Amino acid sequence: MVPDASKRLVTSNRDESAFEELFRSHYRAVNSYVTGHYTGLDVDDVVASTFQVAWQRFDEIDADSARAWLIGVARNLIRNAARSHRRRARFLDALVAARPTVSVELAGRRVSPEDLDVLQTAFGRLRPAEQEILLLAAWENLDRAALGVVLGVPANAATVRLFRARQRLRRFIAEEAGE
Repeated sequence: MVPDASKRLVTSNRDESAFEELFRSHYRAVNSYVTGHYTGLDVDDVVASTFQVAWQRFDEIDADSARAWLIGVARNLIRNAARSHRRRARFLDALVAARPTVSVELAGRRVSPEDLDVLQTAFGRLRPAEQEILLLAAWENLDRAALGVVLGVPANAATVRLFRARQRLRRFIAEEAGE
């Protein structure tokens, strides 16, 4: 069955080309984010759904924060999937089972297996929101303004959340290390 031309999503060549440019410019970043934060088998589905939402809400996307906006959409999709499938618990179990037996490089520094255990335990004590903001800042290399966009809060609120999460992580590391 051929869809009625009046029901087509694309209203003009300009809309289509602008969306294609958005897709080309940010597909890799969104795919990388989803791959790094989603343990399910349908990474492609999450990425496709992210861009489907982007198409549906295309007029709401600010060109200066498009990447962060898309990552925010992907984040919400991931959270919904994780909640319904309890993926977070399985991921943490797999992470504990994959304990390295030699020192590893982390943030440009060699970390012993014992120190990595301390870090993992301390990180696991953080609330999920604290874990998330630390991962967004460190692994996705998002600045405070982009963190605010992804989290749906003002940049100042994101800065405060990041500061507090770092403080709690430091405190938990010190406690775990017996300092």
